[in-house]
Amino acid sequence: MVDILVEEAEQDRQAKREEAERQAKREEAEIQVKRKEAERKQALELKKGNWVPENKCNFNIEEKITSTPTVLLTKEILLTPVDLKSVKLGPRKLAAIAEYPVPKIKDELRRFLGLTSFFRRFITRYASVAEPLTRLLKKNFLFICTVDQNEAFEELRSKLISRPALKLFDPKEETEFHTDASSVRLAGRLLQRNKYNNASQLVYCVSRRTIHEEEKYHSSRLKLIAAVWSMTKLRPLLLDLLPTSYEYVKPIKLQRDAQENIRVAQEKMKKNYDKHRCRAQNYNICDVVLVRRLSEQTLLPNSKTQAKYRSPLTIIKVLLLDTYQVTDLRTVGQGRKRQPNYTTTAHASQLKLFHLITEDQDLSDGNRPVLQ
Repeated sequence: MVDILVEEAEQDRQAKREEAERQAKREEAEIQVKRKEAERKQALELKKGNWVPENKCNFNIEEKITSTPTVLLTKEILLTPVDLKSVKLGPRKLAAIAEYPVPKIKDELRRFLGLTSFFRRFITRYASVAEPLTRLLKKNFLFICTVDQNEAFEELRSKLISRPALKLFDPKEETEFHTDASSVRLAGRLLQRNKYNNASQLVYCVSRRTIHEEEKYHSSRLKLIAAVWSMTKLRPLLLDLLPTSYEYVKPIKLQRDAQENIRVAQEKMKKNYDKHRCRAQNYNICDVVLVRRLSEQTLLPNSKTQAKYRSPLTIIKVLLLDTYQVTDLRTVGQGRKRQPNYTTTAHASQLKLFHLITEDQDLSDGNRPVLQ
């Protein structure tokens, strides 16, 4: 009887133990499911840029600027040091770039250019510096590293290792927009004032290599292409802003100053000319004058036999600026259709007084009529 009771008690304990193990497994499975769901949500937020893992963030890092370490308000996000003043490259990334081997084939060169392109916003004149390397990636181009390629590789690596820093973009600060262009590359950059030292500091820079057709363009057209392309690339930063383009402000100012100087010089020359020139002769209504033919009329075929002046014409109206309306009083037509034979408008410089010479008039040298 006692053995039966002991066996039943042992079975009860075994059943409770198994039930506890099953319960623990269920709880562990639920925890695993919740953990995976949390990791999935964190990965999604990380992809969107709304969350950063804590194990990849370090706060109050000691940065050794002088001989003694100084604790700054600096945090390291995704291996990138960030403080209130700037965004810098992390030491691990710098070590990876410093130890990068010299490319031997095109695939290795593509990987290196992909690595440097990720940090191209930190590098000024990136397209110009990397042009000898990108030239090796052309189709049907032999992969031969010369002095230019080696110098470009070392320069890119040294620029990345030198740990340059960008100023954080502040929409409230005055923004300077600079562009430049050549037959090799196009570039644009944004500058803002650093409130700590009041110096212009780089905010963002973009550049690209010109294509084969663009290499033959004029410099003014290349500068226009650089301005349009840079503004397209930097559009998110230029929205609701009025950047100061120092590339075009100075030429426009010089052009306006030149126009004003030309206008002042023309007025001065005109006053000086009017002061010393001979005044035009004044004519009255009903004066009979000669009108000089225009140069276009005298260049027509058989124009050598034509007279240089048309006469006699009578002034019928005095206009402004020494201009007169003249007509031929001889009429053509009959009845109501009668109208003057010729009517025109001429300046005083085209007119001369008409003198009729009669048979009774003495044509000696002393009495010869002169056309005025």
